[in-house]
Amino acid sequence: MRTPLLLIAAVSIAACTAVPLGNPLAGTSWRLLSVVDAGAAVADVPPDEVSFDEAERGVRVRSCNSCAGLYAVGDRTLEITRLACTRRACPGRLELDRYLAGRARWRIDGGNLVLTVSDPLNGIDAVLTFEPAEASGS
Repeated sequence: MRTPLLLIAAVSIAACTAVPLGNPLAGTSWRLLSVVDAGAAVADVPPDEVSFDEAERGVRVRSCNSCAGLYAVGDRTLEITRLACTRRACPGRLELDRYLAGRARWRIDGGNLVLTVSDPLNGIDAVLTFEPAEASGS
């Protein structure tokens, strides 16, 4: 009777250790694949990138403008604050920092990072999908 109980205990411990602890976005970089804003897909999405530092909780955005800030990640929430960006003119180009500054819900779906941003004050209701930056050869 003890053998089955020990087996169950061993399986339970193994299952617990397989769950990543801490910050699951730390040390990752993502390339923008698509943006759906107010229910409509945005055409000509640039391959902009967002990177999450491992230890310092810093975030970097590489697009027409470069940005740096801080982030906090929860179970399914992401908040990016103190986002400071260069302000080059980028007429007709998606402004990734506009979508990322503030609070979003996040999830990993098929290896991609999906951010859902709902910011009624700034008129943003969008879903952004990113692939791992390494997947595209960078």
